[in-house]
Amino acid sequence: MPNAAPLPRPLALLRDRRDAAAPVLPSMVVAAVAMAVGVGSDRVLGPGAGVWLIAAVLLLLIWRWLLATAHTALAAWALVAAIAAAAGGWGDLCWSRFGHHELGRYASYGVEPVAIEGLVVEGPVLRPAGPPSPYRAIPENDLSTLTVAVSRLRDGAGWVDASGLCSLTIDGSVESIAAGDRLRVFAQLRRPLPPMNPGQQDTAGEARGHRRLCLLRAESAECVSVLGSGSLFGVQRTVEAARGWLSGAVRQSLSGQEAELTAAMLFGQLEGLSDETTDAFRRVGLMHVLVVSGLHTGIVASVVLLGLRLGLARRAWSIALVMAVVAAYAVVAGGRPPVVRAAVFAELFCVAALLGRPLLSWSALGAAALIVMVINPSELFRVGTQLSFLTAAVLLAFGQAIVRREPIDPLDRLLASVRPWPVRGVHAIGRWGWRLLAATLVVQMIAAPLVLSSFHLVSPAALPLTLLAMPLVVACIGGGLGLVLLGPLGLGAPLAWLCDHAAWTLLWATGVAQRTPGSHFWSPAPYGWWIAGFYGLVALAYFGRRSPGLVRLTVWGAPVWLAAAFLPAAWQETLRDETEVAFLSVGHGACVVVRPPGGGVLMYDAGALSSPEGAAEAIAAYLWSRGERRIDVLVLSHADIDHFNAVPELAERFSIGATLVSSVMFPRWDDPTDASAPVELRRLLKSRGVPIRTVELGEQIKIGPLTGELLHPTALGVIDTDNANSVVLGLEYGGARVLLTGDLEGAGMRQVVAQEKYDCTVVMTPHHGSPRSDPPGFCAWCSPEVAVVSGSLADPIDEVSASYHAGGAEVLSTAQVGAALFYLGSEDRLGVRQETFLPTPLAR
Repeated sequence: MPNAAPLPRPLALLRDRRDAAAPVLPSMVVAAVAMAVGVGSDRVLGPGAGVWLIAAVLLLLIWRWLLATAHTALAAWALVAAIAAAAGGWGDLCWSRFGHHELGRYASYGVEPVAIEGLVVEGPVLRPAGPPSPYRAIPENDLSTLTVAVSRLRDGAGWVDASGLCSLTIDGSVESIAAGDRLRVFAQLRRPLPPMNPGQQDTAGEARGHRRLCLLRAESAECVSVLGSGSLFGVQRTVEAARGWLSGAVRQSLSGQEAELTAAMLFGQLEGLSDETTDAFRRVGLMHVLVVSGLHTGIVASVVLLGLRLGLARRAWSIALVMAVVAAYAVVAGGRPPVVRAAVFAELFCVAALLGRPLLSWSALGAAALIVMVINPSELFRVGTQLSFLTAAVLLAFGQAIVRREPIDPLDRLLASVRPWPVRGVHAIGRWGWRLLAATLVVQMIAAPLVLSSFHLVSPAALPLTLLAMPLVVACIGGGLGLVLLGPLGLGAPLAWLCDHAAWTLLWATGVAQRTPGSHFWSPAPYGWWIAGFYGLVALAYFGRRSPGLVRLTVWGAPVWLAAAFLPAAWQETLRDETEVAFLSVGHGACVVVRPPGGGVLMYDAGALSSPEGAAEAIAAYLWSRGERRIDVLVLSHADIDHFNAVPELAERFSIGATLVSSVMFPRWDDPTDASAPVELRRLLKSRGVPIRTVELGEQIKIGPLTGELLHPTALGVIDTDNANSVVLGLEYGGARVLLTGDLEGAGMRQVVAQEKYDCTVVMTPHHGSPRSDPPGFCAWCSPEVAVVSGSLADPIDEVSASYHAGGAEVLSTAQVGAALFYLGSEDRLGVRQETFLPTPLAR
């Protein structure tokens, strides 16, 4: 028999401790790492698919020549480089290459009416409206969301060819539509907005990663007509019908949130859970329980195998049937990356069992990563995918360490076999609990930087909750699966009881944990370079654990690196000698954050007309990007919802030192039956111990070297609207002035401009640039150099822009340039350095 070829050098760098001839990082892992490097390099460098593919061909030729000349090690590196180059080309094709008739090419950031025809790729998902909230200016409706592959676009009286995937959102329920149907839709078309503020997540980039460049919104189901029904035997239609039937079987046997929780854990249908429930799981670190992943797939496979091995089928047939069930379950659960990873792992495990060979766990993980990136290279940049594979890798390494550290002693085995069964059971439970607790702790510690960078959340409650949650999750998934399989046979009653009580207990425990002080807290994230260094240190600790020098480097480097997590931000804060004033982009609303030298935060207004949660996310992202954990002074200009409805969410994430309001902001008496937004806000602030102070004309505000003066209203206010009584605040630092005006208009505006002129460098245009705020007269009174309009793309600002331009001011709209940042005390123009978050303004 010919001698086996030597292992290529990249595949033989590290060897399995159980078998010196087996590599710890097999070819699948090396290929997956090479592919990730290639995809990541393309996203950073972007040379184009042609360059990548030419490089891949050249590298393959070099690889072949090196093999022919017996340069095995160099050949292996050339092959790895070729894989990376090919992956870069594939990533560029998926990210940058779209058809000439792509509907997204017609879309702008403003809303435009459109009529399209297309095929339903993914059937509608109904998202029920949340409960009424006094903080929401526009009440929520039930929404149905589906994915459409566009085929035609109406151009005037005729139709032209079009292409592309897009997400269609319809107000109301559209149960009559299914995958495969051909639709005609009259809707509003727009492009998804890019990140508009520092620290904000790139939802437009995520949509583009799924090849969706535009959004459609239909006002009602009447705007959508079905031109033709799809085949009853279409793949996607069959999958959705199966998912609906299976989840319906669960919901028939259970009720309320218990049914929705079980359906979410079994099939990934989170839309039925209330926002409060989902938020509770996220805060206590159990969100992975709701997202179908390896845990759920493993439980399903184990339940099916256990049932079959009780005598229903032989071993080989049982394994083959488990493989079929796992594949079907992955498809029904939506085929998300965590499910694909778990399914590939389970399938390879079954194949190894059928062949009587041990499973190479790292090879299975590498194969799953390759499949996920081949399907969609952009999954590499999704935090859910990153956490899924990181957790799997940590658990694999932890499992191997446990096996190595717990050798089986024949004497211990003999003693254990003669112990009474209750003692053996207690020992088994204790051993299982210790391993689960240790594994959870290790996973939490290693995943913490990645979780913190994306969610800014730390959940100490996840550690003890895991011990309680795991058996409950097994009971819910196993019971739910049993309901589906045995319910039609009339054997579902005990399983329904088990599933219902397990889900109730899990909901109860999660709710109690969320309300417990210290169960979770919010925090800024370390810098990206620190996170990369952290994972480099973790890899060094694992792969260099047998090298004394590397072990010492890890032991000494870990505490130093951990201590350096937040030191750079603190050091930079001490060196900052400018006051940063940020007009954040929150749509039709307002939020201005002021950060003087030496620390401290003054916030002027915090709200938006569209979504209080969206406004809070944008504001919190900015504060965390600046390393802030506290709002020292919150100034609320007046009682309009779009100026304060983000405060409740912000109060959950940041401590607030004091709130300053006018005398007319809140009612003068506390009516217990009053559930209006201002009253509810006052109750919330009082329940959190936040002092509320009334301010008036002439009062001074001081944070460090920054001084502020109240220019309006008086203690009595004016007899007019809430807008007319807006708090007007002038800030001064380093010879520059900033004027914040709320929605000032009417009698309040006349009272302000009657005062002595207040020349300023930057002004917030009153009432989002409304012509009712006397732009010519107000501009003449304050003579600004820059006027900032805080509004949305739909707000008409041409008239106000003309007035301020005529007065010699530059006009910036946060809807077009994103966050407008000004640094007072700079040596630039008039003592102010100016930046906009978006380098190129968005077209209206």
